[in-house]
Amino acid sequence: MRTAVVHDWLNGMRGGEQVLEAMLPLLPEPTVFTLFHVPGSVSEEIEKYQIHVSLLNRLPITREGYRHYLPLFTSSVD
Repeated sequence: MRTAVVHDWLNGMRGGEQVLEAMLPLLPEPTVFTLFHVPGSVSEEIEKYQIHVSLLNRLPITREGYRHYLPLFTSSVD
């Protein structure tokens, strides 16, 4: 069985990412779906799982300016 885990964005290790890090090992074959992912910005534990990002991740300034794209957040994930 595979599991889909949806997280808003992965661009730093704050509370939500710490919960995600604790949950992933407990789930069967988890795949993470997110709007933005900045490689290296979250723990190695999270990075080792398959992460799918939305097309918005290709836009510039995603690490710090991702909130400027709020009107586009309804975009689908790859």
